[in-house]
Amino acid sequence: MEYILRADENVCSIYNAMVTDFIGFLRNKKIRIVTSETTKKETEGQLINAVNRMLDKINVRRKWQVRGMLLAKFGKRCQQPWSRVEVLSLHGKLEDVKKFYEELLKDLATKTRLKKISKFKHRKWPIPEDSDLKILSEAISLKTAENELFFVTKDEDFCEFSKEIENKFDIVILPVQDLFRFKNKILSGKI
Repeated sequence: MEYILRADENVCSIYNAMVTDFIGFLRNKKIRIVTSETTKKETEGQLINAVNRMLDKINVRRKWQVRGMLLAKFGKRCQQPWSRVEVLSLHGKLEDVKKFYEELLKDLATKTRLKKISKFKHRKWPIPEDSDLKILSEAISLKTAENELFFVTKDEDFCEFSKEIENKFDIVILPVQDLFRFKNKILSGKI
């Protein structure tokens, strides 16, 4: 089995603890865990954005010093998961994933679901952003006939269409909130 990790928006949230615990579990089981350079860069960018948003909400003297200290603290906290996974330079077929989502737009039910997500994310277009499509295409590039691939994410663009993605690309979307349940399935031998 292989796993690719997806960045989450609230980098230092409960999800970070869940993913860190899951990574430790997989390492103990000698299960390969990978992520892409794109995902790592996006996570680091989200960390900076989260710190900036947090500081913008409060009135603090010496904002730049506080920003630096927070980035160092959160950065160190977020480095733990990265040090325990392979970070690969991957190249997926972005066009294939874009076509997949364009096909979803042709069906009224899936189009409605896509529009609902885009409204929630304040996006003008119902298709996910290219950065998200790139990350999914990179995950798909890891899939071979010999491996099972699980894509860990909390992104609605992927979780909402998990069955469709699995049917089309033969990878399993594993929502972060389901990691505990999935871990129990591995322990019980069901996977």
